[in-house]
Amino acid sequence: MNIYTRNIKKLLENYPILWHTKFIQLVCVGIFSWIVSFFCGYFLFGLNELKYRGITDFYGDSNFVSFHVI
Repeated sequence: MNIYTRNIKKLLENYPILWHTKFIQLVCVGIFSWIVSFFCGYFLFGLNELKYRGITDFYGDSNFVSFHVI
């Protein structure tokens, strides 16, 4: 039995309400999506855009607006 299934079994036996609320899964997905959006913004948004365009123009034109609303 690997670590993942052992932890899943322990959570299900000891904390069934926490497991069935899907809190842990949502936190993991939220952290992963935050990391992805941070690195996309870090690599796609440079210092020149801040100097000449501003962040509101860039943010309004990007697809991350719908991602942040979700």
